[in-house]
Amino acid sequence: MLLIRPEDIDGIYNRKDMPHLGFAVANVAEELLTESFDCWYCEDLYNNLLFVVKPKDVVLLKTLLRRQRTRFALSLSSYLN
Repeated sequence: MLLIRPEDIDGIYNRKDMPHLGFAVANVAEELLTESFDCWYCEDLYNNLLFVVKPKDVVLLKTLLRRQRTRFALSLSSYLN
């Protein structure tokens, strides 16, 4: 399981933009994860994104998670800046 909490750290988005930010984060995460994982996600009452992921190859799980975490952070940084 992955819990992602989209936040506007720099204060560049207003309140009405936050659903769009969450949608963008979910799309980037899903695009990066689906190569190696089966994944499903939803949004909770506090706008956190909850992903349930199942590796397509269990042997490579740790390596894939580390690689995906790095790719996700770089992709979001590039997309949102």
